[in-house]
Amino acid sequence: MKKNRIDANTLHARLETQADECALTSTNLCLLGLYDEAYSMYERIMDVHEKVIEENKHPVRNEVSIDMFRLRDVCRPTVKKILNPFFKERVRFFTDDYPVLYVNTDCLRGIYFLRTVPYKKNERYSDNGCYLYRYRRMDADTFFQKLVLIAARLIHTKKQYEGGRNSLVGIYNQINNRIQKAATDAWHERKAAIVEEYECPQLLVFKSLHQASCVRDGHDVVPSEQTILLSGNSNKAVRLPVHECRTCGKRFIGYETYRLFTREYGILIFERIPDVGMAEGEFADFHMESQFHRHGYNVVAGMLTERERRSILVTLLRRKIMSYAAICRDIEFAIKLFQGRERFKAAVEKWESDLVFLGEYVLEGGRG
Repeated sequence: MKKNRIDANTLHARLETQADECALTSTNLCLLGLYDEAYSMYERIMDVHEKVIEENKHPVRNEVSIDMFRLRDVCRPTVKKILNPFFKERVRFFTDDYPVLYVNTDCLRGIYFLRTVPYKKNERYSDNGCYLYRYRRMDADTFFQKLVLIAARLIHTKKQYEGGRNSLVGIYNQINNRIQKAATDAWHERKAAIVEEYECPQLLVFKSLHQASCVRDGHDVVPSEQTILLSGNSNKAVRLPVHECRTCGKRFIGYETYRLFTREYGILIFERIPDVGMAEGEFADFHMESQFHRHGYNVVAGMLTERERRSILVTLLRRKIMSYAAICRDIEFAIKLFQGRERFKAAVEKWESDLVFLGEYVLEGGRG
């Protein structure tokens, strides 16, 4: 037992000081088609903890007196219910040695899903002497690291029961290597061949999978695959992991999955459509007022470079997703709508510049 505690402490120290050693990152989860599922699980667990914290706040002073140990114990039953489907259905993600993994209390020992922020010295205690706490969410990547630790503990317990001598740290490293190899293979496999024929798909974009109306309504939502064209003149494509509703036929993509795939492969072209069943504020921040905005083009500061904007416009033309006349109409309408307003001066300049670029591209032989 002493050896087990040393191993567990070593792993915790690694997670704190060498987080880059964990292969279960946002990017790797995206490549493996599991990011939306894992991020939804993260948000649900954060919500469970925050609900308990809210219930333990002072009604007037907004102070929280529940300590981390009590918070963990109160939330643990619900946390296990949220984690178990992932470890049951994704067992092959961690090991080939067992058909299923079930989360138990022992594997969650010492694992906390929030962090505390200390009060100032003169604010540490309430009037009755009770210690006060300020809680903050951990970031998603730290949560993903804890999933590897939980998996390692579950496998280590099973190995010990069978008389094995595998160390917890060794199993943790084996899982890491397994995930990294799978992600590397997926990165190459998701690169598709040159695409000659391309139909621009419509996808719902959501911030988190459990916010999508089909998920909330209990529809049969399953993982799917959809080939999405990369923007630019290369005509390359990438197989993007999406979710498909077998009940109503809708297809989904998480905003973070889209963003991370864009970082790995470049701007992706598809038509973003809103989920009308979502509550206000849950839909990812895309501009929906025109067709070319729905395909990812925008002039918001810090969002796209000039090269990325023009790459999108060229792809829309070359793939006949939009005609030259239609793009010009939308850009000219935007200029007319916002011209003369100081707040939108930079945006108007970008539209005018892109309009000139597009005209020159067509005159030089570009298809429109």
